[in-house]
Amino acid sequence: MLSRQIWSEDQKVVNFALDYFAKNKHSLKQIDGEIRSVIFANAVKNGTNEDFDFLLEQYKLTADAALKNEIASGLTTTENPKQIAKIIGILKDQSVIRPQDLFSWFAWMMMNKHSRTETWRWLRENWDYIQKTYSSDQSFDSFPRHA
Repeated sequence: MLSRQIWSEDQKVVNFALDYFAKNKHSLKQIDGEIRSVIFANAVKNGTNEDFDFLLEQYKLTADAALKNEIASGLTTTENPKQIAKIIGILKDQSVIRPQDLFSWFAWMMMNKHSRTETWRWLRENWDYIQKTYSSDQSFDSFPRHA
C-alpha cells in the first residue's frame, strides 16, 4: 500500500516517507525491511540530490548484502538525468558495484522508463566488457534478454 500511495503521488504519504527517511537515514538498518526499499525509492524520487548522494555513499560503505540490494533498488528508480548519468558512470566500477551485482543494477535501470535509453546505450557501448566479464557466467545471456 505504501508503495502504491507513493507512486500515485499521495503527498501526505510521500511526505511521511520522506520524514521517516530523514529520521532514520543515519541508521538505515533500523528501517523496517518490509518497506526499506520503498522508503529509499521515495527518497530518490521525491527527495533531494543530497539524499541520492547519501544513499549512493551508504551503498559503497555497507557490507550488508541485503541493505546494498535495497539501496540499489531505490537508487535505480531515479528520474533525474544527472543521477542516471552518475549511475551509468559507475556500472563498470568494480570498487563500487561488485560484478555479481551488476546485472541487478542493469535490469532495474532497464525497467525504469527514464533510464532505459541510456542504459541500452551503455550496454551497446560496453558489450566487449560484458562479454569479457560475464561470458562464462550464467547471467551473461540475461543482459540482452533484459535489454
